[in-house]
Amino acid sequence: MVDFVRAHGNQPGPAHRPALTGALAGIPAGLAFLAVMWPMGTPRWVMEVANLRSYTWAAALHMAVSAIVGAVYGLVLQRAAEDRGGSWLFGLAYGFLVWLVGPIAILQLLARMPPPHVPAALALIGGHLLYGLVLGLAYPLVHALLRPTSRWMQREAPG
Repeated sequence: MVDFVRAHGNQPGPAHRPALTGALAGIPAGLAFLAVMWPMGTPRWVMEVANLRSYTWAAALHMAVSAIVGAVYGLVLQRAAEDRGGSWLFGLAYGFLVWLVGPIAILQLLARMPPPHVPAALALIGGHLLYGLVLGLAYPLVHALLRPTSRWMQREAPG
């Protein structure tokens, strides 16, 4: 894949910061997920799994994980994530993948708990799909906001 990208002139330049862009795009995506999942009791479940004592710490942990998962999105998809026309679809697919790997596989092993029942499971997949959708839509916008700063830094000194 990397050879294909290089061969077609899509070599990432200094303005391309996929991990930072993904982490910053993960924040609004994490907030959207949290807004949907809070009424379902997800913070309480996170508190139990992570052995935390307050909702504040559960929300902070969730936002940190959202930023990390967003950074991975940027690193994996690179330039494809910048496509304004298809980024929402990449985001939805990534949200499904995160749901499949996160709460279904890893958290079940860590928490040693059975999978959630149908209403909670539907809310969980819906929340992850929403996370992916917002991440996919936010990524190109965050990239566009970061890009002018990089161009300004690349300007040559006058004279």
